[in-house]
Amino acid sequence: GFILSVVAGIVSMGPIYAWYPLLKELRDKGATNSLLAVFLYNRSIKPALLPVMVGYLGWIYVGVLTLFMIAASAVAGYFTGVLSED
Repeated sequence: GFILSVVAGIVSMGPIYAWYPLLKELRDKGATNSLLAVFLYNRSIKPALLPVMVGYLGWIYVGVLTLFMIAASAVAGYFTGVLSED
């Protein structure tokens, strides 16, 4: 579930408000709040902008930043689950 939430968050496009009905439907069907938080957190990673970032900042910086953002999404998802009592 975690990996699917990460990948779905990264590849999702469009305005966030368009995703709210889908997220509500997923939650109604049993998705945990922690996985929804991971999805929302990973929406900040934009594949289309990664080449631009690499051009300005370099591969190492972009790679480390992306990995830290994914790790931070796991932490945010965990605490969301704890606080919302998943």
